[in-house]
Amino acid sequence: KLTVYHGPLIVIHGTEDKVIPMEHGRRLYESAPCDPKQWIEVEGMNHLVSHPPNIEGEIAESLQEVINCPSPEAPEASSPEVAASRGSS
Repeated sequence: KLTVYHGPLIVIHGTEDKVIPMEHGRRLYESAPCDPKQWIEVEGMNHLVSHPPNIEGEIAESLQEVINCPSPEAPEASSPEVAASRGSS
């Protein structure tokens, strides 16, 4: 469903994540047509542990950029993209 979302996106991924491989997070980020989008790679963080305190500033800056970003135009409800995202034909 991310292929039809065009709004802001922040992907945060830990280098020690053993649940979701780093490459999967990176592919998700790269395939997203979002604007703006940001990739944050956290050294030493795994999937089940909260983020280390030293990353809070970068996360806060990213969130501020998203908050200040104008919302993208929503596609028309009858567009093929919206129909596909709903499983309609």
